[in-house]
Amino acid sequence: MRLRSIIIGAALVVALAWFNWQVLANERHVATGQPVLFELGTADPRSLMQGDYMILRYRLPNSLAATSLPVRGQLALRLDGDAVATSARLYTPDAPLAADELLVNYQTSDGQLNVGPGSFFFQEGQAETYAAARYAELRLLPGGASLLVGLRDEARKPLGRPIFP
Repeated sequence: MRLRSIIIGAALVVALAWFNWQVLANERHVATGQPVLFELGTADPRSLMQGDYMILRYRLPNSLAATSLPVRGQLALRLDGDAVATSARLYTPDAPLAADELLVNYQTSDGQLNVGPGSFFFQEGQAETYAAARYAELRLLPGGASLLVGLRDEARKPLGRPIFP
């Protein structure tokens, strides 16, 4: 019985440590990541089964066809002066990044190209606030990892409460 309690206690400590490490990693990602805005395509902000949410469809300016890309990979992005992604190309090691390009990891599914999460969940009753979303704000790390930190309207003003205060 005592050994069983020790094992359960150790598993709980490991689980809590892992959870805290993930929180710290995301906070560091937000603090050090490069802010980038991606234009969003149309979205449906309701789901009766899952609550209120918005499907995020990232629109890249030069219309990379998701069907012609590998399922996973990296894109080289160029940004305008407002940190909006203005062009993207498939990154390959034999075509290195230019000085003004950033890497972002992507994946394709159902004919869509995703550079961040595919959906954004929000508090019930806030659909009207987020219906004005035209940009997704992500933070990029040098290796291409991305983290969604919020949505923005046409004037690029933040909508709703920040995901990471």
